Amino acid sequence: MGWWTQHAVRLLPGLRAEIEREFERLSLVARQIRALETLQQHQVRSGAQPAIALLARLAGIGTGSAWTLVKELFGWRRFHNRRELAGCLGLAPTPYASGTSDVELPGGHPNSSTFGQLNSPTPAAR
Repeated sequence: MGWWTQHAVRLLPGLRAEIEREFERLSLVARQIRALETLQQHQVRSGAQPAIALLARLAGIGTGSAWTLVKELFGWRRFHNRRELAGCLGLAPTPYASGTSDVELPGGHPNSSTFGQLNSPTPAAR
């Protein structure tokens, strides 16, 4: 007898049914993710995705990360140099000028969390 079988009897029937429905949804999503990962692996191995295969050869980048980078980052954007790419990823400082303020933001984007920390008032000023 599994853990769930032993403990499910202690729950109200409505709560038990809701948990079991959520578990079924989770199982479905897990199966769908495995199917997508299998399809991606097959496409990379068959040579249908050469850019992904090339990126996945780098240390620390697997097929999933390479797939995301190629499809989400390089799939529809065009970068003219490495600084544009680094800026898009938030890895390069971005100049921010507003009124009399002229600052290099380390987060790379005015909406980054670093900008929020720089822009928020100090606790004494609140």
